[in-house]
Formats: sequence, C-alpha cells, structure tokens
Amino acid sequence: MRRNLLLLFVITFALTMRAQIKGNQPQNKNYQQAIVDSMGKAVLSRNIAPLDNVEKELKAKKPNRVYDYWLSFCLLHKAFYHTVTKQNKEALVCLNEGERVIEVQSTKNAEEYALLAYLQGVSIRFATGMEAGIIARKSTNNAQQATQIDPKNTRAWYVLGMLDYYTPKQFGGQQKCEALLEKALAQPTSKTNNPYEPTWGRKEAYNLLLEYLVTTGNKEKAKTIYQKAKTEFPNAPELKKYENQL
Repeated sequence: MRRNLLLLFVITFALTMRAQIKGNQPQNKNYQQAIVDSMGKAVLSRNIAPLDNVEKELKAKKPNRVYDYWLSFCLLHKAFYHTVTKQNKEALVCLNEGERVIEVQSTKNAEEYALLAYLQGVSIRFATGMEAGIIARKSTNNAQQATQIDPKNTRAWYVLGMLDYYTPKQFGGQQKCEALLEKALAQPTSKTNNPYEPTWGRKEAYNLLLEYLVTTGNKEKAKTIYQKAKTEFPNAPELKKYENQL
C-alpha cells in the first residue's frame, strides 16, 4: 500500500482517546470502546500493556463468536501499535492470529467477513510480489462476501474503499475508492444499544474520503463532505485537521 495505513490509524486513536476515556464501565462491556481507549493509552505511554490487558481479559472468557470478534479487533490494534514502534514481525504475528480466530468459524456473518477482510487488508503491507496480490484478492473477496450477506454493512464497504485507495494506481487502484467510501457513508447510521455490536467504519470512511478528495484537488466536494463529517463527529480531532485545508 502506498501510504502507511497502520500509522494513520495509530495517530487517529491517539488523538481521540483523551475524549473517550470513561470512568465507569457498563455491565455489558463495550469492547470496541475499551480497545480504542487502550490503543490511545498504549501510544501515549509507549507501552502496549493496556492492549495486552484487554487481550488477556477476552482470552480468559468462555469462548464464543462475540468475544472472538473483539479479540481479533484487539489483535488488529496491537498490530497497529507494533508497527508504529517499528516491530513489524510482532505486528504480523498479531494480524495472523487475528485472522485465525475468525477463520475457524464454520460459518461467518457479515461483521466477521468484514473484520477478516480488514485484517487481511492491513497485512498486505508486510507482503511483497505475488503474495501481496493473493492477500489482496482474499481481502476483497471477504469484504464482498460481507456486502452480499448484508448490503447495508458500513464496515464492509469501508474496507473495500480502503483496499482500492491504498492499491497503487499502476495496479489499478484509486479507481473506485471514492464511490465505495460514499457507499459506506450512505448506509444507515447504527443506533444499536447493544455494546457488543461493532459501530466502527463511518468516521474512518469520512477520514479516508476527505484525504482522497483533498489529495486529488476536489476541494469543493471535500468541503461538503467535511460539513457532514463535522455534524456527525463534531469532536473528532482526526477530522478537524481538514478545517485548515479546505
């Protein structure tokens, strides 16, 4: 991939964590929030212990596919952390383990396919030549499978847009990312009260779409998208950076 995707996410979580730390945990723990918070703490302290603690907590629970999903999500973020600390071997180990946790499911739902595609998409960074192409096809196929199961899955459309955006132009990339990221944002906003259900993907889609529009010089459209993003995520520091670019 042409840019350091992992570093992008590390910076995003580090910027966001200050506003997200909560004093009290709900009875049914929101693991997405816990992992995001732990990622921010890890980056700011340069210590992976907060993410390790979430991983240990999830592994100590009686296995089920919900906890497995969040374990994979945690391992993905450990990979982000290891990459920013230039521990690429450790990052790849985390990505591979995260993939295996989901792969063993005999049947997968749309969320599991989307997260599996995400893990594989990030792992492309560590592959070369034909191997990178094989992983990219697997990731794309899994994300597409997620959209077939649930056409309104924001995360699946985001992963497809991400894959196209980070594919070099000489290999056919950046041809569909704008439409795919817009497709992700066109899906209904999640209003779930279930803390175990994933809601990631929308803010990431806004961020990547804005980066693409600014990079390609389409600032008028970027202004419109930014206003929508600011309305939906008014306190997101990673989006506020576009204020001075538009």
